Amino acid sequence: MFDVMANQAIAITQFDMSPMGNTNYEIYYRVGTWVGHANSPGDWTLLQTGPVSANVSGTGVPVALDTPLSLLANETYAFYITSTLTNVSLNYSNGSNVGALFASDSVLSFFEGGGMEYPFTAGTGAVYQPRVWNGAIHYQIVGAASRLAVKTPATATQGTALDFSVTAVDAQGYHVPSYTGTVQFSSSDAAAALPASAALLNGQGTFSATFLATGTQTIVATDTATPSIVGTSNNTLVAAAPVPDAPSITSAVAGNAEVELSWSVPADNGSAITEYVVTGLPQGSCTSVSTSCLITGLTNGTPYTFTVVAKNLGGGSAPSAASIAVTPSADLLFAGAGPTIVLAQGAIGQNYNTPILVSGGLPPYSFALSGNLPAGLSLNANTGVISGTPTTAQTEAFSITVMDSVEVQQSFNKAAAVHTATQSFSITITAAPVAATPTPVPSLGTWGLLALSALLALLGMTRGRGRFKA
Repeated sequence: MFDVMANQAIAITQFDMSPMGNTNYEIYYRVGTWVGHANSPGDWTLLQTGPVSANVSGTGVPVALDTPLSLLANETYAFYITSTLTNVSLNYSNGSNVGALFASDSVLSFFEGGGMEYPFTAGTGAVYQPRVWNGAIHYQIVGAASRLAVKTPATATQGTALDFSVTAVDAQGYHVPSYTGTVQFSSSDAAAALPASAALLNGQGTFSATFLATGTQTIVATDTATPSIVGTSNNTLVAAAPVPDAPSITSAVAGNAEVELSWSVPADNGSAITEYVVTGLPQGSCTSVSTSCLITGLTNGTPYTFTVVAKNLGGGSAPSAASIAVTPSADLLFAGAGPTIVLAQGAIGQNYNTPILVSGGLPPYSFALSGNLPAGLSLNANTGVISGTPTTAQTEAFSITVMDSVEVQQSFNKAAAVHTATQSFSITITAAPVAATPTPVPSLGTWGLLALSALLALLGMTRGRGRFKA
């Protein structure tokens, strides 16, 4: 391990190593000195790893960095360049003092450090010091930031967030760690979810974005103060989001000209569900962003079935299995008003026939009596008609409960409409009416009729003589 410092920003492009044999190498770095961190792997960042051959020439084996590492001016950086094979070491020399300047040029200074077992003292904490790493460091001077390098994944899925990086670079493409400008974002996908404007830290930043359009898309980063510092990402091929799985209907509850439908949330398969669409047969529909929906405007007494489709950016799922048939209805009510309905009065010995009238619900109905009817009367449980011939003068109060057919048709539900109702009634039976006795009219016998006839004849003759005399 060793420290370096540059008096201006540089980009390290290559290390020349001096392995004693063929091996694999690892290059770690950290900002700040290595002293006190030799046995702390978490304090280091792995820069690069790969194979390296033995240094047979004695001039060092060049190992170019895949991505040059930029260093801030006047900042200490530590490096740990090691062989991964315990029986093959990288050459080093004895030093004079840890931290002593060993070599420098007009820009970069190299300081003595220490050696250790792989990896990171192999947990022993033992450091052999002072030691001088045998090798060379190649670098380039970093200029002012001239553009932004934006790197996105080669592929992405519609509606799924992706991470991308923005790096300020100079004209040669080297990272400019001194850049602290603020950048804003745009995209070829006008609907993309992009991050808010943000300042880069040490010339770099990692952000998240979500493409909503498919096909080839890019992201553009622009310096808000200097728009000429700008960069466009590589192309990202955005695949259509997979559609969700089909929902499962959990309940269908009938009401008055409406049905409330509920369902479970299906797997979205990586793209968030945006809405659910309900379709009814023979009619009815609704759209919801939650897992329930009220379908209104239905026809009471008509059976309905429903299916649900879940939608995301990829499109619609397969329809759910259809719900069982549910039938909307108005609330089941008794005809009449008041806490007690007074039914038609009856009389002893006279036929009585009065129906219990209801509305709403779903026929056929069934009726049940609680209490007693007047003697001689009974309730038809199917028709709701109270009939019979009363035998006793009395007033009886009782209640009747009516139920419609929903509990059979939709037994798995507790329907929203009322399908059972109870009402109090009373019937008064009076005594039988008393029949009136007619007064007889006297009649004429045979002799009476003859006498009457003679009298009438005599009167007729008298009237005739009077007319002749005149």
